[in-house]
Amino acid sequence: MSLSSIPASFGLLSGLSARARSLIWIGFIAAASTAFSLVLACATPFAALAAVSALNLSRRDATVAVFTAWIANQAIGFGLLGYPHDALTYAWGVVIGIGALLSLGGAVAAADLLRGRAAVLRGIAGFAVAFIVWQGALHASAFVIGSGEAAFTFEIIAYVLQMNVLALAILAVLHQAAIALGVIARPLPVAAAA
Repeated sequence: MSLSSIPASFGLLSGLSARARSLIWIGFIAAASTAFSLVLACATPFAALAAVSALNLSRRDATVAVFTAWIANQAIGFGLLGYPHDALTYAWGVVIGIGALLSLGGAVAAADLLRGRAAVLRGIAGFAVAFIVWQGALHASAFVIGSGEAAFTFEIIAYVLQMNVLALAILAVLHQAAIALGVIARPLPVAAAA
């Protein structure tokens, strides 16, 4: 059950349909990606964005959200951050998009495997699998593209993991704040949602 499918009984979303609430989530993920892309550039936390999308949206909407996040990231990179316009950079852009979507698949699979368990456990597992899949896809692509292997040192992967954990924490705090302010509905308890 995604949060967008839970009836909003109070707050700003009380009169909105589940579809409208899903679109708000997609917009939130896109806005978060834009902000993270501006601050972190190449370290945009796609694993965190994928995990949050997997837990809060239907599979279709989560795919749209992660794809939109990737589009926003590429627009920031090429439009504002001056990424070079060459075949190698375009190839890496495509690889990042594919990796982000694969990481979403990993997050969805982990969350589905733990359906009925506490949301925190599903979130941690979804994030862990998303990060491993995302980094694995990028690392494998470095060999196929023939460039970028140097980006997979322990220090760089640790930094990317830290940025993803930080992003996940920020997204979780924003989610809880939205619940506290009545912007989104409080999730149903696990027993009621099962």
